[in-house]
Amino acid sequence: MKQFLFVACCLVIAGNTPVNGQPNQKVASGIAALKSGDYPSALVELNDALSAAALLTTEDASQAYFYRGMAIISAHQEALRLRRPPPIADAFLRTCQDLAAASAADDGSWTEEISQLRKELYRPLLSEGIRALNGHDFQRARDYMDCVVSISTSTMDNAYWPAYDMRGQARLALQDTLGAMDDLRRATEVYQSNPNVMPDPLITYVYYRIARLHRMSVGGIDLAIEAVASGKAALAAERAKMSDDFTEQRLEERFSRAKTDIEKLELDMLLNDPERYALAEREFSEALVQNPDDYELLLGFASLLEATDRKRAIPVYEQAIRADPDRRTAYFNLAVMLFNDGAELFTALKDEPDLTLRRSAQELIGSRFAAAVPLFEKAHTLERLNEDALDALIQMATYLKRDKDVQRYKDIKLRASNP
Repeated sequence: MKQFLFVACCLVIAGNTPVNGQPNQKVASGIAALKSGDYPSALVELNDALSAAALLTTEDASQAYFYRGMAIISAHQEALRLRRPPPIADAFLRTCQDLAAASAADDGSWTEEISQLRKELYRPLLSEGIRALNGHDFQRARDYMDCVVSISTSTMDNAYWPAYDMRGQARLALQDTLGAMDDLRRATEVYQSNPNVMPDPLITYVYYRIARLHRMSVGGIDLAIEAVASGKAALAAERAKMSDDFTEQRLEERFSRAKTDIEKLELDMLLNDPERYALAEREFSEALVQNPDDYELLLGFASLLEATDRKRAIPVYEQAIRADPDRRTAYFNLAVMLFNDGAELFTALKDEPDLTLRRSAQELIGSRFAAAVPLFEKAHTLERLNEDALDALIQMATYLKRDKDVQRYKDIKLRASNP
């Protein structure tokens, strides 16, 4: 904040401040109070001046907004330094709004100074906007992201696509679907013109939100499917940036979660459109005739089948494993499907009074769990399992009465939680 105060002092010394007329005198008094460090008096004088903004000269109006913004942020920083409650709520936002007003009134004399201070506000505004969004204070989040977008497009070298995405999320929560769609589309345009250097799966969720908005509109299913396809392509492009020199467990999990979410949305749309589902199944089958060992095709087909016929999905997952035994996803997906099969059967039949039926069900549950366990273990050797998968292993080993394995999985889980 020393930079803020330094710039303010320099501008006070260099600025020409007319004193003809009371509002103009209030501007001069406010600037003098700011220069002396009397921020409350500066705010009073500048607020008074701007209450009669129509009587100010263009230059004075620009200065009044500029210096009021400076007084707000200076008072805020002083309160933080003295460990006092901030005197003005949303100081960074208020300052940003005053700088925007200063820019609108400026005849060109203050452009450089305004631009510099707006750049200084960029990161605090972004942080506060993210905090508001995460706290579900969507109106404030939108207001903060308005400032962030304005600064990034007018004073930064490149626009920042996540700012459009976050403003779009806030607008969506405020039921401004048209504004949200505009922002989300703009986010994809900025991303495409300035792609990430580091791998980041979050762009997938921009397309995910676009797809959901299209899906809610009449006749928008084709556009929704197209958005999902674009999201999957963007995710693959981001995933390709990963390398042996840049691998991190949490990032891998974020990529996996994004892939699951976008594929679930696609599958849900297909399941609600029988003709489209049948077409997708035919297209997968035809593609696999030409490329029977294409791992990604096999995974996609297995996921499609799993939603309606798990028995048909099993051999497709097994074919994917044979096609590339060193990749984890097919092992893991098949293991989860078998575990869910057994768990659902256990829940449905645990209170079944017919002993014969219960014994038959118990054998089937045991066979599902017994098949799932080695698949989970193989997946774990290729990439560490998450806590949910380890819990599933513990449950299955308990059901199968494999006490040593139960303890082994618990030990693995404990080591994973305390690396």
